[in-house]
Amino acid sequence: MEVDKWASFPKWEPEYVAQKFYGNIEYYLVYDFDGETHMLAYIHWTANVEKDNVGLLSFSRYSTYEFIDAFAIDHCVEFLKLDHTYYVIDKELYIL
Repeated sequence: MEVDKWASFPKWEPEYVAQKFYGNIEYYLVYDFDGETHMLAYIHWTANVEKDNVGLLSFSRYSTYEFIDAFAIDHCVEFLKLDHTYYVIDKELYIL
């Protein structure tokens, strides 16, 4: 998703940068509005995804829940929990 780099400064001109977010989709919500069908995803976001020295992405806990437009979801990943650490399994990162 693209986020405003200067969101905490309301008078500054917005500058959007691409940023990756990871989360667990809890469920989808489909609704009709003005004759159009829309889909939202209720996501449990990860907190502070970090890359280690061999390039593996991991996080230690989940953060907040939020509804987002399902159109913003780029692709699916899997989370593998070992002890108290979750590892992000993302096939698109490791395709040669």
